[in-house]
Parts: sequence; C-alpha cells; structure tokens
Amino acid sequence: MHPVSRCLIAALLIAGALPAGPLLYETNEGGNTTGIYTLAGVAAGTLNPAIQFSTPYVVTGNGVGDVFVSDYSNGRVVEFGPGGSQIATFSAGLGNPGGLALDGQGNLYVVDRSSGNILKFASGGESVIATVAGARGLAYENGLLYTASSTTGNVVRMATDGSGQTTVASAVGTGDLRGVAFDSAGDLFISDVTGGSIYELASGSTTLKQFASGLAGPEYLAIDAAGTLYVPEYFGGNIRIIGPDGTNDGVLIGGLNAPSSVALVATPEPGYTGIAGLIVAMCVGLRLRFSRAGR
Repeated sequence: MHPVSRCLIAALLIAGALPAGPLLYETNEGGNTTGIYTLAGVAAGTLNPAIQFSTPYVVTGNGVGDVFVSDYSNGRVVEFGPGGSQIATFSAGLGNPGGLALDGQGNLYVVDRSSGNILKFASGGESVIATVAGARGLAYENGLLYTASSTTGNVVRMATDGSGQTTVASAVGTGDLRGVAFDSAGDLFISDVTGGSIYELASGSTTLKQFASGLAGPEYLAIDAAGTLYVPEYFGGNIRIIGPDGTNDGVLIGGLNAPSSVALVATPEPGYTGIAGLIVAMCVGLRLRFSRAGR
C-alpha cells in the first residue's frame, strides 16, 4: 500500500471515522461535469467546476476518498482529495486518456485511447507498460490488469509491468467493448456499448455469458459489495441499476447528458480533531510533496 494511503487510514482509525459509505461519481461527458450522488440517487453536488473539464470520460477512486478523472480532450488525468481540492495532474505521455485503474500500492494506470498505450504513473515517474489496440476499460484484480478492446472485442489480462498478455475473453458481443469491472467474488463484468449488453465471466470459468441486455449504451460500470451493478447508459442519459442476479432494477439517476462512467468512492467523515486531525494534516502534506516530486 502507498505510504500516503497508510497514513490516512491510520488517521481514520484513530478518529473512529472510517469511510461512512461510498458516494457515486459519474462523468457527464456531454455536460463537461462530474456529478456526485448518494447511493439513493440524491444529488450531492459536482466535482470542482473550476477545473473546466473538456469531455470528462472515466472516473475512479481509492479507499480514502481520492477521486481521479480522465479529462479526455484536455489530455490529462486530474486527482482530487476527499474535500474536492485538486491534488495532482497527470499528463505526461497522454493524448486522450480513457480507462483508469489503481493497484494496491497506489499506482495509477491509464489507457491512452489515441495510441492504445497503457501507462503507469508511480512515485518514480510514468512509463508505458503495454500497447493494446483499441484499449478502453481498465481494471486491477489480484495483482493483474485487465483491459477491454473495442477493436478486437477481446479482454486482455497482463501483469502490472505489461508482461504476460493473455486473452481471457474473445469476440465479446458486438466487439465494441468499454468497461471492465470485478465483483467481490472475482467475477468479471464487461460492457458492450453498441450491443447494449453486459457479459459476465465467472471466476475460474472460461465460459462467457450474457448478464444483462436491452441497455442504451452501457459504458464504464461500477459494482458494489453486494454485487449490484451501476451502469451509465450513454445514449439513454441514465445511471441504471442491475441486480446481482441480472435483474433490471430501473433507473437510479436520469436526465444526464451522455454519462460515460460511474465510480463508487469511499467518503471519510469530516471534522477530524486532536491527534487524528494532526495526522490527517501530516498526510496531506506528504501527499502534496509526493505529487509534486514524482507525479
């Protein structure tokens, strides 16, 4: 685990304020905003409008409330702290950033849609670890990276240094793939935007099955601990709920302008005091020094 993450978690434990439950973040590509909602679908604001996104494309987060947004047309990924303040910007080597993933050490992986490169941003700098034609979605699971290709319709697995590339699912649906995400059981879910479907590859299985269909452009999805899928419908303007059994449980959030991704991000409770507050302040200082020195 990254030292900044260890520092923040220690502070949260001391404060008795571990994340109080996730918030839902969605990239509203057509409106150039990133919306914030409760899991009941209640609007809770937008993510720092002063940033001036241009086609915010994919959003992800870590366990301490940090949020990362790939700002597609601006050629950057922007990181925000739990309070919404901008912490860092990643742009080296990026043309049009898309899929995002974080590993257990706090390293950030980014798909560059314009080249098919997958870049790793670590404390020592950035590097291209692999190139996959048509790479779109990105996920990290048990020490490995997974990406979906909209060119081949394949899902490719690799080590975090890009080695050992293996196709784990081929010719999925119409082939126009976007999101890849894992549930708590290690089952892999893949969205086919043109086919309007989501496919499932169960852990340990080689058999792909259609999990949900009839969706209006499913893109970069998220899954909660209970196995519920939160699916952005790009053409429908909705965030839709799909139950753990594949049941379409209806629209959670509607009236959006081309939503392209969803992330569930833990949100620490405000108001740290005493020793915990001091540790949080030290953590923020460490994170800022890390961001400026190596990222």
